[in-house]
Amino acid sequence: VFTSANNNTTAANAISLVGVTSGVHQLYAQVITTNGVPSITNLGSFYMEGGTQYANAPASASQINKYSFFVDSVSTVNEQSLAFAAAVNNSTPSSPINLTGVTSGMHQLYAKVSTTNGVPSITNLGNFYMEGDNLYANIPATATAINRYEFYIDSVTTTNIQPLTFSAALQNTTPSTSISLLGVQPGIHQLFARVFTTNNVPSIINFGLFAMDQNFRYPNVAAPAAPLQNMEYYVDIDPGFGLATAITISGTNTAEVLNNISISIPNNLAPGNHFLHIRTRQNPWSIDNALPFSVGAVVPVTWLYVKAQLLDDNSLVQWATANELNSSVFDVEWSTNGVNFSKIGSLNAAGNSTNVSTYNFTHTKPVNSFNYYRIKQVDVDGRFKYSEIVKVLKKQKDQILIYPNPAINYIQIDFTGRQKTILLNIFDALGKLVIQTSVLNVSPLKINTSTLSKGEYYLQLSDGELNVNGKFIKQ
Repeated sequence: VFTSANNNTTAANAISLVGVTSGVHQLYAQVITTNGVPSITNLGSFYMEGGTQYANAPASASQINKYSFFVDSVSTVNEQSLAFAAAVNNSTPSSPINLTGVTSGMHQLYAKVSTTNGVPSITNLGNFYMEGDNLYANIPATATAINRYEFYIDSVTTTNIQPLTFSAALQNTTPSTSISLLGVQPGIHQLFARVFTTNNVPSIINFGLFAMDQNFRYPNVAAPAAPLQNMEYYVDIDPGFGLATAITISGTNTAEVLNNISISIPNNLAPGNHFLHIRTRQNPWSIDNALPFSVGAVVPVTWLYVKAQLLDDNSLVQWATANELNSSVFDVEWSTNGVNFSKIGSLNAAGNSTNVSTYNFTHTKPVNSFNYYRIKQVDVDGRFKYSEIVKVLKKQKDQILIYPNPAINYIQIDFTGRQKTILLNIFDALGKLVIQTSVLNVSPLKINTSTLSKGEYYLQLSDGELNVNGKFIKQ
């Protein structure tokens, strides 16, 4: 079959091979144009398998309607049906198999399906091994809620129980709570803790060790100071508490009060040296602050105070003036012996002022010993004058030196305690107290260890204010 639409294309047609015998044959094809000119003949070979026709297409497969299995033998008495739905036709169904009663060892598993016309499939065979006829344990019940939390120290006894605060919100979390250690003696102790569920089932007891350094309690925090009630001043002669010249108090803190006070020096004072006294009352009256001044000579700076303190391992130097005349700068000088000073900083002065002026300077590198400070007040004309000297003590970090270590017959201890008598405790590796003594604080302390067994030991030293720990080995 050919149409003009097939020009310049390859035509596709079915060829009838009816009557062609079996064997190899040659196929020729050509095309002819409208003017009768034929194309070159195309030649191809093909093999004719035989003259038989293909069988008719098979009928549609019947629906599967049964699925069963057998263990060890295929028989009607051994057949066990499995759950099966039409929805799984043409797919591999997944279903659990009951192995109740199957003994331990190697077994054979057979499975087959049957269609609606009763035709069974080929039986599928597989091997499996039965580990034993033990059933898996039942799933555990849901965990019971926790409703109690308690601890013990050193022994798990009913008389030693101490309850801890606990709430339902802490379920499945680790509660954090404080434990009272009142009455616990110095040394190594054991801490036990456990929880109970609502059905009163206790947990496994948790165990830990801790060291009680000393049973000293921190002193109670002092009560806040009462509000400032009165402030007064007098010159030279004290007329009595509450009878001096009153100073109006204005402000909510010390700096504001000092910046807002006003004092009038009597103009009938005799020439010479005098003292201005200022005191306050918060119940009772404070100690008087005495400030020297002179009449008849110009005082470039009237000092209120110079002080220094250790703050976070730094020295804070503070000073204040009540009056300044032609002041230029304040140089801060530092010394480690109180004799030889060097300049470590400088602050601009107020210049000319009749008000209270406050200054502060931080020294970031004080030594681990006494540090001495003084202020050099320099006038605009270059003249200068020194303040009083103040000092700050920076103590070394809490540490001890133990030698020889390892020890044989004795150890020597260098300890920077401040008190004359020192309490010494020595514990073995299990926390047992083996030596306890009070000794005079001499440097170094010499302790006899000849009676101790070989091993590792821990020691504690306390002078009532400073507590330190260390360890050594006895050979």
